[in-house]
Amino acid sequence: MKCYTQEEIRQAVQTIADTYLLMYETMRDQKTVTIGDDTVIQKLRKMGFPRQGRPLDNVVSEMLEDVCTNQALLQHPRFFAFVPSPASPLSWVGDVLTDAYNPHGGTWMESSAASCLEQETIQWLCRQAGYPPNSGRTVCLRRFDRQPDSTGGCPPCHADGNRIQQRCGLPFGAGAFFYPKSTADHGADQGADPHDPL
Repeated sequence: MKCYTQEEIRQAVQTIADTYLLMYETMRDQKTVTIGDDTVIQKLRKMGFPRQGRPLDNVVSEMLEDVCTNQALLQHPRFFAFVPSPASPLSWVGDVLTDAYNPHGGTWMESSAASCLEQETIQWLCRQAGYPPNSGRTVCLRRFDRQPDSTGGCPPCHADGNRIQQRCGLPFGAGAFFYPKSTADHGADQGADPHDPL
């Protein structure tokens, strides 16, 4: 496998950034949803998995031209479906930072600063919902596509979630469930119903 120089990687990142920012700047003039035509789809189907790697600039160009352009633009002003992940240029910068440094928030030792920010965010959400300081509660944001004992993502609306929505200005449908820490950590083991908020 070829080792790329810092300049080659910088150029690839610059190409991605320039293309993304131009797409964002001209978004109103673009289609809300673009489905790849037969030529593009057949090209992608026949690509396979080559034994030898291809030049980085070719891969980046192909992704930008054939893959990234053939999708729904969730950020588009005329895209009205609720998909809770539209990126903005600022959120994209945050994603670049996170992906580049790849912090693992499993323990304080592995990422004390990121874990600190997570704790502060949870406390801020609790304050927005009207819970007292140091209430000892954990916010568990549930996903539709996960097992009942997993956390992360957005759940259906609920009373406490709606209260957060109103106070934080969150979009409709972005609710939250609140569990005591012990239930959040061991809900499945304790037989607690993960869909029954306190």
